[in-house]
Amino acid sequence: MLFFHHQERIIPGWLDKKIERRAPEPYALSNVLMVFPSQSFIENLPGGNVPERTDFVTFINDQETRIKNWRKAVELSAPLGEDFLELVESGKIKDVVEKL
Repeated sequence: MLFFHHQERIIPGWLDKKIERRAPEPYALSNVLMVFPSQSFIENLPGGNVPERTDFVTFINDQETRIKNWRKAVELSAPLGEDFLELVESGKIKDVVEKL
């Protein structure tokens, strides 16, 4: 399974996301290829994080900034998608995959 995610950590249940010790069983990830951005990439996004639903509340009186931040994150992310496709098409993806 190919899983694009916003962070390295997979949390089994939405309501458990703040419980640090929660982790999926290893067997559940045996056939998962997870793609996620590096921490340094995330730190360079507007606000230093991936846009999220809480931005609607954070920027409730400043929708222009919320939209601008979202569009900037999309713009900065485009090269990641291009790099991923290049790795797949060239077969070099096997050289960069790491076991979690």
